[in-house]
Amino acid sequence: MRLAIFVSLALATAFASFGVSACEPWAEYNEKIAKAQGDYQAAVNTAYKSYYYGVRYNKADWENAVGTALTNYMTESRAAYSNHMVVGCWW
Repeated sequence: MRLAIFVSLALATAFASFGVSACEPWAEYNEKIAKAQGDYQAAVNTAYKSYYYGVRYNKADWENAVGTALTNYMTESRAAYSNHMVVGCWW
C-alpha cells in the first residue's frame, strides 16, 4: 500500500512540475514578434522621413539604415520563432 501511495505521489509531482515548467506561452511569442515589427517599422519610418525631408540623407545612408533595420527584424523574429518552437506551450 505504501508503494502505491509513493508511486501516485511521485507521478503527481512529476506532472505538476511538468505543468509549471518553463514554457513560452503564445502571448509571449506574439509580444516578441510585435516588438520586432514595431522596431523595424520605427527604423524604416525614421529613415524615410529623413530621406524624404532631406535631412542630409543620401540614398546610400537610407539603404544602410533600412538594411540594418531589416537585418535586426529578421534576426529577432527568427530567434523568437526558434525559441517558441523549442519551449512553446503545446498543451
